[in-house]
Amino acid sequence: MSSGKPAEFDTALIQIDKAEITSIEIYPHSGPSYVIHKMDPNWIVSNGNVSVQAEANRLYSVLNQIDTIKTFRKVADGPSEWENYGLRENQASRIKIYANNKVLEDFFIGRTDFDTKLNKSIAYVRIAGQNEIFAVNGFLPFQLEKHFNEYRNSNLFSNDVNYAIPDQIIYQSLDTLIHLDLNQNMGFSVDSLKFSNYWQQLLASKGRLFADDFDELSAEKYFHQRLTLSYNGSADSILLSCYRDSTRHIPFLIHSTHNSRSFFKSDSTGLYQSIFEEFINLIVNN
Repeated sequence: MSSGKPAEFDTALIQIDKAEITSIEIYPHSGPSYVIHKMDPNWIVSNGNVSVQAEANRLYSVLNQIDTIKTFRKVADGPSEWENYGLRENQASRIKIYANNKVLEDFFIGRTDFDTKLNKSIAYVRIAGQNEIFAVNGFLPFQLEKHFNEYRNSNLFSNDVNYAIPDQIIYQSLDTLIHLDLNQNMGFSVDSLKFSNYWQQLLASKGRLFADDFDELSAEKYFHQRLTLSYNGSADSILLSCYRDSTRHIPFLIHSTHNSRSFFKSDSTGLYQSIFEEFINLIVNN
């Protein structure tokens, strides 16, 4: 376990064997708490209502940050200074790290400053149950103060597949059906350069707001539009669907079969526009 030390303290304020960690509780200074827990071979992130597999890149950035947290100086000794450094419990973010039921580390992250003498950003940390305040690398809060949704998959397409342009795209709305054959130039046709730009934009699209309260079992009664991306060499198609609920402040809900557990909110811009409106513009303005 780590401890606050006098002026000659070792620079490793916190040091953990990552292989021991089974869960991490994160209490951001703003926003609800959540937990990341290991379920071999995956890590699951949960806010109490939603539990999903944690995105690998985000997870590893956290594990790498808590492996060793180094300090370069002690800045204060007592509780009277906590508020000045954003380290009271109602000001700070709190990180609790466990090996099963054993607490490996429990610490607070306070405010971040820019030290003009050192020419770098620094953050302030204190160990739970101890009084001392320590200065650490200012990059730490950006990795450990993330919110629950930032650990979730926000992509429309799987990361591990290199997608070629589909052979066919079928567009369907309540009153329209468009069949675009990109190989044989049958049915509707589009400018190849414009379509290539659209396709690259589509592959890069990400959801911004999760609609966890949307009932997927009743989704079809809100059906609004759908794109079906088909590959002749594969029996699997990718479906990008849009549902519309006019009672919502943000009425459109976007779903991809390649991220089947997530529905994303969109207004008339955002995902709705980049997926569906831009596709219609390709056909109309061709």
